Amino acid sequence: MPEYIEREALRAEALRLTGQSEFAFDHCFPYWQFSKCIKEAPSVDVVPVVRCKDCAKRNTPMCHAGHEQADTDFCSHGERKDDTNAK
Repeated sequence: MPEYIEREALRAEALRLTGQSEFAFDHCFPYWQFSKCIKEAPSVDVVPVVRCKDCAKRNTPMCHAGHEQADTDFCSHGERKDDTNAK
């Protein structure tokens, strides 16, 4: 299964590991090559999944599942509980 990463998180980690400044990372050889690779890497449009165990609609009339849900199930209508609703 493919793994997805956030470009900015990768960039921040690369900056931390190399100890380089933002300027050096974008303008000095060889760091700018790595920065360019990060910026130009193919991207995928992904949407975070809300599992039933974390859904604010679980076990309510607004739940679209229409059946008993396992904690790991999910649907396209899921809405993550905020901290005040979390158990």
